[in-house]
Amino acid sequence: GIMPYLPHMSPFPPFWATYMQVRDVDVAVTAAEREGGSVCMPASDLPGVGRLAGIVSPRGVMFYVMGPQPTA
Repeated sequence: GIMPYLPHMSPFPPFWATYMQVRDVDVAVTAAEREGGSVCMPASDLPGVGRLAGIVSPRGVMFYVMGPQPTA
C-alpha cells in the first residue's frame, strides 16, 4: 500500500519499500542475522495489520518482512 507522507517524516525523503510476506517474522529476522544481515527496525506488532520488521541485507539492500501477529 501507499501511505501519506506526514510532517513527522520530514527527516526522510519519500521512498519505495519492498515488503515480503513470511510465516514468522521473528524466525525471518533470526535467519537474516545468521546470514550476515542486520535489523534496521526491530520486529513489532501493528494492531490490525500484523508483525513487521526491517532488515538490511549483507549487500545493503533494505526490505521489510511482514507476517501475522503471534498468538498468545
